[in-house]
Amino acid sequence: MTQNSNVIRAEYVIKSAVFTKPKRLVVVLHGYGTNGLDFAEVGKLYLSRELDDTVFLFPDAPYQCDAGSGRQWFTLNRMTYEELREGLDDVGPKMHDFIQRASEEYGLNNRPLSKPSESGLLLGDTEHRSGVYSDVHEHSSTGSTQQETDYGGLVGKSGVFVMGFSQGAMLALEMGYYPGISGIVAYSGVFAKSATDRKYSTDTKVLIVHSDDDVVVPYQNAEAAQRRLFRMGVSVAVETCHNIGHTIDINGWKAAVKFVAAG
Repeated sequence: MTQNSNVIRAEYVIKSAVFTKPKRLVVVLHGYGTNGLDFAEVGKLYLSRELDDTVFLFPDAPYQCDAGSGRQWFTLNRMTYEELREGLDDVGPKMHDFIQRASEEYGLNNRPLSKPSESGLLLGDTEHRSGVYSDVHEHSSTGSTQQETDYGGLVGKSGVFVMGFSQGAMLALEMGYYPGISGIVAYSGVFAKSATDRKYSTDTKVLIVHSDDDVVVPYQNAEAAQRRLFRMGVSVAVETCHNIGHTIDINGWKAAVKFVAAG
């Protein structure tokens, strides 16, 4: 794995010229083998038009992709728990530092982002080494991208959001270990729970968007993430897309806009 820099930077920024201080900051994390520009193009269409009091940042992952083109947040060859945790343990602090710097730059630092806590057991959840669950019955809230879901009261108030797709969703979900994030939107990702006693912030609200026919990252991973986060005391909703595979459709983007707007 070739590392270009230990510092994550965003070459692509979308913000309105009509405000001096944004109400929100949204960091959007691309998937494996792409880059920030890919999502910046989408952001112009589906995000910034609906949230014109928000700054959107589209950072590039710090590593060249092992597959040959694009970028990666970490190596992703085997999709084992150990590989995911090794990668997240490496890139998580880098992303946390990037969000801290961006929050200060745009004046959203009324609630400083803290270093991850190393104390507090996670409500007895010892199943972090399992791949996925298929027998999920414990749901804090569920929905569908075809239905109207009320996110009022679900989203925290710091004004900082992290959104990601696929590998970017894995990193976005990791940011819940760093207090000070209002909300996380995870598209088609996996939650690889920390093996240590780090505490996941219960002030951070989570929206998971996943298609029921995804064969790259199966839908059971959304159910598993919801179950684990719910057990940890986190407010989490799942929006189920239908027959779109491993991608994001217009309904998925609309769900994210509504979720962020509630914060």
